[in-house]
Amino acid sequence: MQALGNDIINWQVARCQTQKLRQRCLVKLFNSAELDYIHNHDSSILAFWHMWSIKETAYKAWQRLVKASPIFNPLAFHCQMISDSECVVSIENLNFKVNSTLNSEFIYSSIISKENTISKVFDSKVLFEDFTNQLDYYGWCFKKDNNGIPSLYSERRSTVLPISISHDQNWFAVQITKQIAEIIFEKA
Repeated sequence: MQALGNDIINWQVARCQTQKLRQRCLVKLFNSAELDYIHNHDSSILAFWHMWSIKETAYKAWQRLVKASPIFNPLAFHCQMISDSECVVSIENLNFKVNSTLNSEFIYSSIISKENTISKVFDSKVLFEDFTNQLDYYGWCFKKDNNGIPSLYSERRSTVLPISISHDQNWFAVQITKQIAEIIFEKA
């Protein structure tokens, strides 16, 4: 099973949500090392949303790997920042490397996998719909399992392939392996 996970946050909206920095909220989501990262960062609100995006990304990968029901306990995911853009997240006996892109428009985090992965960010619903129309053209559609984990399904091929999908406002993102991309877009 591939470790796929991603999360995108509309930074233009999130940066105004400073109520998230209330201590009562923070202690429900982050351990002491993560709180230190947030409090000592030049922009605590940016650090908050960056850390949240990392945890959400790791949660998606963990949920897929262990086939967990959709219950997210952020405190179970322990983040150790390696650099401004890379983090290792530990839960149970699993470790996930997460890479993040932070810019003036969005925060995007995705699992760094041993397999070559492709992450694609779309800055509008129209562009994301163009992507889904392309999938449909090749006979693929999105399908969620009983735990809400998305996959790509091809009835014609009787095949189910993993995908990670994220969206926030007008931002959409997907992550798939390069091998799966080749299968998806092969000429049928």
